[in-house]
Amino acid sequence: MSFGPDSREGKLGLDRGIFNFFYLTGKDLVLSLSEAENINLKISILLKMKNLLFFLLIFPLLTFGQSEPFKGANTLVVISDEENLFQLAGRFLIQDGYQIEDSNSDFQTITTEWKDVRWIKYRLIVSIIDDKVQIQTKLINEAANGVLNTQGSDWLLEWKKSGVEKDAWNKMESFASNFGNNREYFKK
Repeated sequence: MSFGPDSREGKLGLDRGIFNFFYLTGKDLVLSLSEAENINLKISILLKMKNLLFFLLIFPLLTFGQSEPFKGANTLVVISDEENLFQLAGRFLIQDGYQIEDSNSDFQTITTEWKDVRWIKYRLIVSIIDDKVQIQTKLINEAANGVLNTQGSDWLLEWKKSGVEKDAWNKMESFASNFGNNREYFKK
């Protein structure tokens, strides 16, 4: 009995230490276990590449800025080609009616005093990073603090479609419009 490519009996055999399965069709097809493992490996690699491609397409949406605000976004970044952004940010804040509580030219940050929007107060925190103006807003509900007898528990504003948070977000957007419309939104 022969166990080689010339075999026409469709048997499982040993050829040079590798098991071969011979299946006869119109032509002889010789598929060794090592070749099957090779094909299995290629399929496995293709599946991993598919998963990697999917990850690479979705990952930027999760971590990098988006051009529209999204649920949970808490940071607005405006890319500007203006010079002296730190001084310009201070000037725009004053023009828009904000009082500056703290300004640090070494760290390029400006924090405004609290302002009212409906029943809560908000403040802007502006940071200059290279050609970017990063803006965040903190909120405080003094009425709730008075009822609960607590002192100043504030929180970082996250974008929402409606409510007082939306009103505070619109104040931040209004200030950002001073620097142009090249905006990105992040969750930090």
